[in-house]
Amino acid sequence: MNNFDSIRPFGDDEIKDILFSLSNNETIFKLLSKSSNLGVLTKLPFAKWFFKRKISQLVNSINTVEDLQNYFKKLVQKVINETIDEFTYSGIEHLDPTKNYLFISNHRDITLDPALLNFLINSYGHKTSNIAVGNNLMSHEWAANLMRLNKSFVIQRDGSSKKDIYAGLSLASEFINYCLENDESVWIAQRQGRAKDGIDVSDPAILKMIQLARRKSKSTSEFFNELRVVPVSISYEFDPNDILKTKELTVLAEEGKYLKHANEDLDSIVRGINEFKGNVHISINPPMSFQESDEHKEIADKITEAILINYKLHPSNIVAHSLLGNEQLKHNFRVEQIRRAEDYFQKRLEGLAPKEEKNLLMQYANPIIHRRS
Repeated sequence: MNNFDSIRPFGDDEIKDILFSLSNNETIFKLLSKSSNLGVLTKLPFAKWFFKRKISQLVNSINTVEDLQNYFKKLVQKVINETIDEFTYSGIEHLDPTKNYLFISNHRDITLDPALLNFLINSYGHKTSNIAVGNNLMSHEWAANLMRLNKSFVIQRDGSSKKDIYAGLSLASEFINYCLENDESVWIAQRQGRAKDGIDVSDPAILKMIQLARRKSKSTSEFFNELRVVPVSISYEFDPNDILKTKELTVLAEEGKYLKHANEDLDSIVRGINEFKGNVHISINPPMSFQESDEHKEIADKITEAILINYKLHPSNIVAHSLLGNEQLKHNFRVEQIRRAEDYFQKRLEGLAPKEEKNLLMQYANPIIHRRS
């Protein structure tokens, strides 16, 4: 494992030291203060002392990765109870708790997508999966440490030269294969970054990266058949970061580039965790089998198709599709469910420019448009 020290999740012998270092981090305290549960506490005298004391109590109760995973499971349950109306799922019966899998998922929320899947599979007796995270979220050491505490590993996607980039991707590939060859599951998004426009497409480059360390040992189809590839679709009725995504898409379209502020991704994490999401559904596809002639593009296309077919639509998708002037779709939602979505968009669209309005609605309509096309 020494080869992976720069990217791997932390082990049992490292957890306490990392937790203690995080308890003294000013930025983490400020981010937590934005939480509805801690906002009042942070304004009280000795708030920092209280926070550090709570962290110290937590550190004393955690000795292993499993202990920390159990704690994170309680946090995810709290998020479900307080910010999700109904958390539903389908396809769990396709998985065998004695086997490991390569979960390839669409991507909407930076942390909740894999966290909710891990919560679900662990509730059915499966070990939680290791989570692939891009190094764009790791620009600060404390942020990297926080991610790596929760079974995340780093994919280094950039560097000062092509050689550096190749080395980073090769190391991530080695680690992914190491996990899968040692009975550990892996979660990875179907493409780099979140689908801010609501279009879920699998990137063949992700598959090439996964195979990079084993590219000479087997054919592409044989390699991925052995990994037990499981497409995962996650759908949120309401996305707490939809306006932020809209602003980014609009600026990118108009100016050709978008520069994030220092803690934008971390702010998105906090918003995604704390704010209301309506109903959320996870669909788990059966492990896939690929034909002998399938290469990366064909495999990526089949994963995309599985994700789109299994994506569960919400009233918000139906209403957004209609508000864009498209044909009325048949659905089985109740009148009050449709009205709630209409009320949501009425409030959400206030103050947005026409282009921004369209970009926001397209986030919700695209799962219908691309499913039907």
